[in-house]
Amino acid sequence: MAVRFTCIVLLTSLLCGPLQADDDLNTILVGGDYWCPYVCDPGSEKEGYIVEALRRIFAPHGYTIRFRLYPWQRALQLTEVGRIDGAVGAVKGNRGANIIGAQSLGRDDTVIVHRSDTPLDYRVPRDLDGLRIGMVAEYTYDNHGSLDDYLATRQAARNGVLVVTQSKPLEQLFQLLMLDRIQAFPENRFVAAFNAQQMGLQQQITYTQHTEGDDIHVAFSPSKRGRTLLRIFDAGMEALRANGELDTILERYGIPETFH
Repeated sequence: MAVRFTCIVLLTSLLCGPLQADDDLNTILVGGDYWCPYVCDPGSEKEGYIVEALRRIFAPHGYTIRFRLYPWQRALQLTEVGRIDGAVGAVKGNRGANIIGAQSLGRDDTVIVHRSDTPLDYRVPRDLDGLRIGMVAEYTYDNHGSLDDYLATRQAARNGVLVVTQSKPLEQLFQLLMLDRIQAFPENRFVAAFNAQQMGLQQQITYTQHTEGDDIHVAFSPSKRGRTLLRIFDAGMEALRANGELDTILERYGIPETFH
């Protein structure tokens, strides 16, 4: 959905104006929320599969990647107005006015996460009727398909949907699940499994497949600079696939080669 933003004094410190000096144009600023193993902690040994791919793509062109965590909607807005160069982990139906290219970073396969002691016979979204559901603010889970429509309807009716708005939303959702504040939530299957393992919950969690989801992208700013970076990204991703470097990155994060 294309959105036009007008800068006013109140928003200047948040959205308007450059985030870096004009003489630092070889630094590419990207942002997103914590979506490990795709997008992890900045400055850590493993900053995320997408962040590592970006570094390998842009380094030969003289660029440095700087990555920061933001709530997802803010990452999209900052990209749209050019304060950062890209939002990492976007899908076609959730990228704002930003641009994506031909090359994706794999598939966003959605599962329904629930506790092992709470069996769920799930085939269609209506099977979630009567359950308290968690979700991340401004996320799409099946490219505005049946699950997104179902969640939007229940959210509008204030019918048992709890929305979280943090830069590390999965940690909160798992905590709410274990406290029985919610009984299920949708998520990417690799992200859900990774976070459950990090929190020591892998034996207490079950995943029920919903859909194959959508392609994962880096959404670049709709500016001349953004279009240039997107061309480099598309060519670079194609090269990473061809020379095997992409599989090397995936292996570091426990993601199967068939993922892409």
